[in-house]
Amino acid sequence: QLSANLFAMGPMRKLCLGALGAALRDKTTSAHHSGNTLAPYNFSRDPGDYACPCNGLALESQLARMVAISYDEKGIRSLESYATEIFSCYSWSEFHYNLPDGDLFHQILSKVHWSTPTSFVGRCAMKPQTCTVAFSGATNLNFVAGIMNSEPVTLKKASNGSIQVSDDGTGHRFHQFYWKVYEVFREAVGDKVMDALKGCEHITITGHSIGAALAAVFQWEHLDRGMQQITMGQNVAWYGLPPDVGCHGRRLYSVDDPVPYLRQFWDGKDVIRHALVPPQRLWHMKGSEKWTADSPSVCNKDKPVDRECVKGCSGTMPHYNYRIFTGIMDHQASAYITAVDSAFSSLEEHGAPSMDME
Repeated sequence: QLSANLFAMGPMRKLCLGALGAALRDKTTSAHHSGNTLAPYNFSRDPGDYACPCNGLALESQLARMVAISYDEKGIRSLESYATEIFSCYSWSEFHYNLPDGDLFHQILSKVHWSTPTSFVGRCAMKPQTCTVAFSGATNLNFVAGIMNSEPVTLKKASNGSIQVSDDGTGHRFHQFYWKVYEVFREAVGDKVMDALKGCEHITITGHSIGAALAAVFQWEHLDRGMQQITMGQNVAWYGLPPDVGCHGRRLYSVDDPVPYLRQFWDGKDVIRHALVPPQRLWHMKGSEKWTADSPSVCNKDKPVDRECVKGCSGTMPHYNYRIFTGIMDHQASAYITAVDSAFSSLEEHGAPSMDME
């Protein structure tokens, strides 16, 4: 599986795909599930509060550029056109961290890299209380190999609000390697990121691939800050019912990107799944370059899912490898810039997620 995935990655372009494998909560919104009942969504904040005026670009287009920049070796110093289009719209803080090298095998893999794990904080120049946090996904082969470390770890909120490994077996089950990455991020630069967000009242968290999984945990850990997540090409990361984040956010996925569709892990009890925010499909007619964004689906709709993967589809099986081999380039962050720009360029309103629970 890994060799097929690595072959598909090609020459390790700096906008390389992320991983191969994934609230607004006002005071009235619960941070936890009660059985299978989701906390109600509260509409007291205007979605426009999260928008940043930026050269006519929709917020989704700005976020797509941020996740692309997070893979760029030069980061916020990038001279790429998609980067320069948004740099003047924000003041930026840039934070880097590194995974431990581990054994000799992982030390070797870490040498094959195209960037450094990065978290950006952007503060809107025209609306200084509106901010974004962007998480990069896989930036070296150590990340890619780590995806296979998929055993779930059970997480819960500690009394101080931080996310910790559960000591009593209760909580939410999450992909073990992604949790390791989040712990490294939090230990290395977490406090710096929160310092950079001081004074921010309307915060959007974004990420791509593994970065989208990190964004979901970050939102859960900071529910009191009223953050929304809008992620792209997200890796599946949760086993069983994910934490309730008030349905605040969206998971954008392209019909051409196989990664959000594939469910290659299961723990004997549940097949791995997506975070609990509304999915929003980006699609186009065959042969057409015009993309369309569907209205966001219901909050607990666990899609997309490949019909061959409803009960799990092993990475050793032909179907999984065929999907990865033929579609992995459509998982690139740069591919999402193209899709998102087209889909949201002519939309005056992008639609609010349906809060009806199926």
